[in-house]
Amino acid sequence: AEEKYKLLAREFPKATIYVTGHSLGGSQALVVGELHPKAIVRAFNPGSSPIDLIVPNAPSNPNARIYRVPGDPISYFAFDSAEDVVSVKAKKDIGIMSPLGGHDLDNFLP
Repeated sequence: AEEKYKLLAREFPKATIYVTGHSLGGSQALVVGELHPKAIVRAFNPGSSPIDLIVPNAPSNPNARIYRVPGDPISYFAFDSAEDVVSVKAKKDIGIMSPLGGHDLDNFLP
């Protein structure tokens, strides 16, 4: 993900580059945002991020926003590397019979 960001930044130096992802992709987007503060990051139910291992004490990207469904078991224990966290109501049932309903990307789509 970081290599793609660097390639785009070189080819389009004046462009505003958005980095987005869901679940593991959301974690990767947050890592790219920590390494490149000009990136606009939108992460959806990101899981745990290895950013603390890659860049110890990295400052939060001021352009990062995390969208999370409360109760999502995948992103529940994730470290929020963004100060802007938005709660989104789940479209699917989150319960014993459907514990991953809150993690589904469909929760963020119209």
